Formats: sequence, structure tokens, C-alpha cells
Amino acid sequence: MFVDDQLVVITFDDCYNLDMTLSRIMIPALKKFREVVDSHPDTLTFEQWKDILNTMIAGFEETLKDLPDEKKVEKGLHLFSKHYSHLWM
Repeated sequence: MFVDDQLVVITFDDCYNLDMTLSRIMIPALKKFREVVDSHPDTLTFEQWKDILNTMIAGFEETLKDLPDEKKVEKGLHLFSKHYSHLWM
């Protein structure tokens, strides 16, 4: 994968393990989002939102391990899908 003039180019190798490719994208993206976000969903406190973001990050990080903890992965990805529409500022 590489970025060329603001276009992300996905290679065959990226698709071979797309789950790993997406995790490698999402981990730094979620970490940066956590660092700069200054709002939270209406139903959560800011602290709860940060905890949810941390759990999402931990889930994606777990997917890159040789022997991932499937419960951590499932919890993080569940929260990611549940709060996908809240990932904006």
C-alpha cells in the first residue's frame, strides 16, 4: 500500500491479508483521533469515549499478534462497528 497524490493505492499483497492491512491503517488513525478529538457522542462522557477508543485500538493491535486474544479482538471490533459513525470531530 502507498499514497500517491492523495490516492491510496492497494496492492495485491495488501489484499492477501486485508485484515492485517486494515489494522495497520486503523491503529495509527485511531491513536491520532484519540489524541486530537475534543468531543464525544451525546450518550457518553468524554472519559467513556476515550475508554472506548482505547478498547478499539487494543482490539486492532491484538489482531497483529501471532496468537491474538480473540475476546479482545471481538470486543474492540464490536465497539468499532458500533461507533463507526461517531468517528468524526
